[in-house]
Amino acid sequence: MSIFSNDEQALILPAKLDNNFDLKIKPLGELCFRKVERSRYYSILWIQEGAGRVKYEFREHAFQAPALLFFSPYQPFLFTEGKGLKGVSIHFSGDFYCLERHREEISCNGVLFSNIYDRPMIDLETVNQDKLQRAFTDLRTELAEDDNLNRELLLSYLKVFLIHATRIKKTQLTDTMPEAPSEKRHVLIKELTDLIETQFRSKKSPADYAALLNISAKALGKLVKEQFDLTLTTLIQDRVIIEAKRELYMTDKLVKEIAWELGYEDPFYFSRMFKKYTGVSPEHIRAHYLEQGK
Repeated sequence: MSIFSNDEQALILPAKLDNNFDLKIKPLGELCFRKVERSRYYSILWIQEGAGRVKYEFREHAFQAPALLFFSPYQPFLFTEGKGLKGVSIHFSGDFYCLERHREEISCNGVLFSNIYDRPMIDLETVNQDKLQRAFTDLRTELAEDDNLNRELLLSYLKVFLIHATRIKKTQLTDTMPEAPSEKRHVLIKELTDLIETQFRSKKSPADYAALLNISAKALGKLVKEQFDLTLTTLIQDRVIIEAKRELYMTDKLVKEIAWELGYEDPFYFSRMFKKYTGVSPEHIRAHYLEQGK
């Protein structure tokens, strides 16, 4: 059931300090299916009709309505295929609600957003969407008020929506785990991803993580390939690149400072590695994202 027709106008909460916005709800339209999107906002796309494929960061996945897709600020994504796509998008700024600064509040960062270990989407086909619908309706109704918009009330509705989405995603993560006798494998994968999250700044070698997990590098590499269809080296580098991008567009730190904080003593080596994985230099990507955000 559609909750937002494609001919409806966007609803906007203006930013307090500039000409941008803090919160926007709008129909998907056609534009985001024709070009690479690099929004300065957290973006939630609620696909209500149709199917397609989305390419983001280093991966590409198919999706089918109903589904929710999540993208972090400046994270590039492109719909490479799309048939009969209809839906709604929610965009909010880091000034309105920064998930980086409120990691523990609703625990959605690393689950819905910035999760390199799983698809950035939720399949809603077998899910009761009533709570999501109510939260969205409350958010949209308040945002449609002509005056006296209550920013705190809007924020509370957004948080409720994110909480419900996070619970659904966590349930699906549990449901998709392989069954026994692979229980040990699940534990190893969870321990590995936890280690990468805490150690990626200082440990870049697969052998480092194999040693910490008391398993051979070959066996760990095979496990990672089966689970993520990536090499362990790529998985580690993906995490480094995502953190580097976050620093590039959320701080004013020099590239060499970012390199040092990410464990690279040689900033030139870091820049070469970054360009190898992204196709552009750190300086270029910062300049481009700043231009996109104007």
